[in-house]
Amino acid sequence: MTRDEALLQAIEKDLLQYHRQRMAQRKGEQSAALAAERAKASPDSQVIEQLRLAMIQTERDKGDVSITEREVVEPLRERVTKERHGDTSRLKRSE
Repeated sequence: MTRDEALLQAIEKDLLQYHRQRMAQRKGEQSAALAAERAKASPDSQVIEQLRLAMIQTERDKGDVSITEREVVEPLRERVTKERHGDTSRLKRSE
């Protein structure tokens, strides 16, 4: 089993938990960016508003596992499929 196959299997096993973890990490990064912007001597109100809106969207996204499926699982599945296809091609050439 390749690294990508193992990763895919682990994510699929507990997709909901993985998704929640991703959203928590994303929100943490956004919160840190917001705090850093507000701490500047001259904070940019547009940046603050964009970060605030992004945090609101992330909060909404917590309940939508399809986001993680689209952003992580599908590309990983495609990569695994390509790896398998590539392995098959190598086998055919060596026969």
